[in-house]
Amino acid sequence: MGIIAKSSNQKIDGFWEDPQVTTADQVRVVDGWIVFVLLSNLLRKGVRRAELRKVFKNWEEAFTLRMAFTMEILTDETSKGSAVFFQLWDGGSPSNSLQWRYDTNEIFYRQSRENLPTINRTLFKARKGEPVRIVLIIDAREDDTGRTQIYIENKKEVDLKGRNLFGRIEGAYPKIGLYDDDNWPSGLQSRSIRFRDIVIGDADATFEDLYNSHSSIQHPDKPVEPIRPTPEPEPVNPELEELINRAVAKAADLKDELDELKKHFGYVAK
Repeated sequence: MGIIAKSSNQKIDGFWEDPQVTTADQVRVVDGWIVFVLLSNLLRKGVRRAELRKVFKNWEEAFTLRMAFTMEILTDETSKGSAVFFQLWDGGSPSNSLQWRYDTNEIFYRQSRENLPTINRTLFKARKGEPVRIVLIIDAREDDTGRTQIYIENKKEVDLKGRNLFGRIEGAYPKIGLYDDDNWPSGLQSRSIRFRDIVIGDADATFEDLYNSHSSIQHPDKPVEPIRPTPEPEPVNPELEELINRAVAKAADLKDELDELKKHFGYVAK
């Protein structure tokens, strides 16, 4: 069959489930890009996440995942930590993931396989204003017949053979967006990334099908307006709060006394 889903670049398309976010504006479409934003003060179930996931009618179809997208980072402040921006979840863990290192802005591939050593492969250094096309061809298996191929633009950067699933297989689906369960660095306000020209294929989809299914428009004219974090309220000083409450109560009493005097002396406002 080949390509089974392709983004319109105009909306959150129907092949995605509802966004996994804390507030709706963490995932939005701007000038043909799906923009994902993490904010320092927004948590969902204890972690910072803004993600979309594709669930197949038959979840085993995700084990022959063919997927491609064009991505670009929108923030590049360096700090500790990292975020996952693509993952193939297989029930026990994100067995195959693409991650973004905050300290170097490098993009790397991680393969997690429970009792086997974790594999990390650096792919490229991301930069604002430089979109990159990524193609993933994954045959996810619990044995040595598994294979993972990753292309950056039209160059194959990863070609791994062998087991590439985590362990307990209860279901599978791909996700894109941002997921960060690290300790959020002090002073960092937000992280943002954007995607366009997303295509998902079945086992028949070729590299050429995936790579070529994208628009020639890679640099929109209008910049993406960042979401401003909601300022946290200043801590309340109990002594100051008590003084304010007393002053407000005293002012109310004085107003009542003044009203009574006006009535007694027949005061008429001019």
